[in-house]
Amino acid sequence: MMLSTHHLSLKAQAHLLLDDITLTVNRHQTVGLLGPNGSGKSTLLRCLAGLTRPDSGGVTMEGVRLDTLGRRHIAQRLSLVEQHAVTDVDLTIKEVAALGRIPHRGAFSHWQQVDQQALECALQHTGLTALQHRRWHSLSGGERQRTQIARALAQKPDILLLDEPTNHLDIQHQLELLTLINTLPVTCIVSLHDLNLAAGYCDQLIVLDQGQLIAQGTPGEVLTPELIKRTYRVNARVATSPAHGGLLIDYLPPGPVIPA
Repeated sequence: MMLSTHHLSLKAQAHLLLDDITLTVNRHQTVGLLGPNGSGKSTLLRCLAGLTRPDSGGVTMEGVRLDTLGRRHIAQRLSLVEQHAVTDVDLTIKEVAALGRIPHRGAFSHWQQVDQQALECALQHTGLTALQHRRWHSLSGGERQRTQIARALAQKPDILLLDEPTNHLDIQHQLELLTLINTLPVTCIVSLHDLNLAAGYCDQLIVLDQGQLIAQGTPGEVLTPELIKRTYRVNARVATSPAHGGLLIDYLPPGPVIPA
């Protein structure tokens, strides 16, 4: 067991954002977090990262509750890449990625060989070594996403949380980014909107709707026409792709759900 929640609930102004969420994510899996807008995906990721404290229940990492751990200790094990990274300081890719070493360094410690190795490894994993001297404000959306992932990887986490990293990217960069995520040597939990991308790149899926856990399992177990209809309010047909052998979701005009 790597990361789990136990009866996790959270309210905001009497509105239930997360409702009794209990789930488990195992080591070295790529897990897709699915659900309509407002279903609680970002809120759950922030709870998993220890940044938002639930009203009841809790999050454990390797059996230890996050709320018993210090912020620095959590940051050494777990990293969150949020949707929008904005900065007024025009740092280089290398300088942004190097920020990931902060949890491992004392307030007055010097940059050491272990920091340099972690930075170089993170840049290599994200394909940014040759671009490391480019400045943030000159980067495309996909390059900024990869830079933020490089910063997260420089932390040397065991768990990487990503909140809708493919938003606003074109198809090529969506595929490149998910291929990168799928090959990283860490446990990844990534929130996504595209069900076909989730089916193609994730080992397990978690589905939320209105703050409730609707389903958890493999893409084949979770992505059924019935679940898609109930959760997304659209008709769909789920088939096997003749091109790659994975699941293929076709969205259909309004009407009765057509079985696979």
